[in-house]
Amino acid sequence: MSIPELDFPALYHSANNGSIKAQRTFYGLILGEYFFLFCMSVSSVFHRVGNFNLVFLLLVFLFLALLLSIFKMCFKPDQNWYRCRALAESVKSLVWRFTMRSHPFGDEEANTKPKEEFTIRLSELIKMNRDQAANLTVDRINQVTESMDAIRNLSPEERLSCYVKNRIDDQWKWYSGKSLTHNCWFKFWILFIVAIYCCAILSLFASNWGITWAILIFDPLIVLVTSAIGWLQMKRHSELIASYNFSAQEIAIIQTKSKFVNSENSLSKFVEEAELAFSREHTQWVTR
Repeated sequence: MSIPELDFPALYHSANNGSIKAQRTFYGLILGEYFFLFCMSVSSVFHRVGNFNLVFLLLVFLFLALLLSIFKMCFKPDQNWYRCRALAESVKSLVWRFTMRSHPFGDEEANTKPKEEFTIRLSELIKMNRDQAANLTVDRINQVTESMDAIRNLSPEERLSCYVKNRIDDQWKWYSGKSLTHNCWFKFWILFIVAIYCCAILSLFASNWGITWAILIFDPLIVLVTSAIGWLQMKRHSELIASYNFSAQEIAIIQTKSKFVNSENSLSKFVEEAELAFSREHTQWVTR
């Protein structure tokens, strides 16, 4: 029997889309603020040395940067991002527990009681995240999908195969891939910051070599390097590299333990142990 592709509940899709939207909004506000500050430093150069009266333009850039900063502090899109991500991951964990017949959804022949328990758990999650749930867009209605029922009704061997392939292996690829990506970006930003610092130093001494205009770019370079440092600290590449590497190693150990699953009861305990390990991720989102 072919294993169907798991379709997650409506609440997961709503929380996942809300998280992506809030993340893009947060990063967009940060980049916008840096952009207007950089434009202000460039305009300031032309205002000082040129025959241009750019006071009004400087005020516009300053006002826009201030507006984005106030919007970010008042609406806190980063907190919405973290909370929606935590909600989505919590729903995902419940779904895998349900489909694998793990605690608290049991090995019931009839699906009525586990479904009832599943919907109760979803209701509790919504109540715990009332503010986020009220602002989530709902584009589908099913909370217990057909694929969830279909996977739940598979044999223990088929469910184990599905869980290892679509949950454990998928999580390992995600963490190891993210670690590699963050490592590449961390190296890029370090080299970029060093390069801008070097350019700023050269601009200070360029007049000694007859390049008098170079001193004018010193202020924009300082704003640029300060923005890059702020972006690097916000993205926390080095911290996430270590965190994701640790998670990937832990998941590799969990994957090895799957070879010792040989019964319905051991499958239930295995999934419970694995989901407890995965739950650290959305616990960290709540903490952040």
